[in-house]
Amino acid sequence: MQLQEEERQALRSFRRNKGLRLEDLADENLSISSISNIEKGNRVREGTLEAYFSKLEILGLKRNSLLDLVKKERKLSEQLKLTLMLLESKIELNLLSNVMSDIREMENKKEVPKEYSQYLKGKLYLKKRKWGQAKPHFEKVIEICKKNDNSSFNLIATSYKELARISFYERNDIQNSLVLVDEGLQYYDPDKEKNEIRYYLLIGKVSYLEKLNQIDEALHLLKEMWSSLPEINDVEIRLNMYEIMAALLNKKYRFTEALSYAKHGFSIAVRNQKYRRSQELLTILGNIYVNLEDHSSAENCYKEALTFERKTGKDLQLLRPKDNDQK
Repeated sequence: MQLQEEERQALRSFRRNKGLRLEDLADENLSISSISNIEKGNRVREGTLEAYFSKLEILGLKRNSLLDLVKKERKLSEQLKLTLMLLESKIELNLLSNVMSDIREMENKKEVPKEYSQYLKGKLYLKKRKWGQAKPHFEKVIEICKKNDNSSFNLIATSYKELARISFYERNDIQNSLVLVDEGLQYYDPDKEKNEIRYYLLIGKVSYLEKLNQIDEALHLLKEMWSSLPEINDVEIRLNMYEIMAALLNKKYRFTEALSYAKHGFSIAVRNQKYRRSQELLTILGNIYVNLEDHSSAENCYKEALTFERKTGKDLQLLRPKDNDQK
């Protein structure tokens, strides 16, 4: 027998809300591995499942009330998703003044699991470019989720992505950033929310490979990503793919192809009013024209890029890691 995902989610939440670990429920008739198998959705014997529910009945949960628990958990899950979406949106939009107090208020009321509040704190410090303060929060998210992942989000994969950025910004340790994005990809779960994180991890890996001058490997991975382009809704990821593809092809002396990708990416950036991306793609266009010895066109691109630079000002929201930034 095995339980449905929503049933498992509800039971994990029930156990955790009681402050119980797997080992707290285990005894001579019910092993830790059996409890873990039940909560992960692996098939177990009917007797094992009965022993598990017998333990939970002592804590006040009868098996026939599981449906009510699932309904309650579903409602709480939706409320949690909305809360996280709103707070994360505030962080992304630089509306930071009350975010930390909101997080702490939720913690005091025990409205969110610890991994979520740790994640939001990490995102907040990351937005402020306080790498050293952000890092331990993402590490804590990973520690909590690896012990008992009750999250419906890809929090482990997302945290590894952010730690890779921090490694790049704080120490310029690109090799370690590569290791961290690979870890994130290992923990990516397509059935969980925040599933766009896979593409953020992949494009981050391409960018780090480029910075290490591993051009052929970066180009191969980016071409593999290209087959998924129609299903990528995030404009920043799409623009980043065009930008890096143009830069890589330019380094491979494939100037005609590089021009095509840079121009196409630039038109997408303009349509979506992505000023910084427009500036970056114009700069790459200028670099390609220099290699083609078309200095007049290169100069026009560089001049136009300066107008976009004045428009963007000090916008910090970059996806691709440059000398000092990456989204």
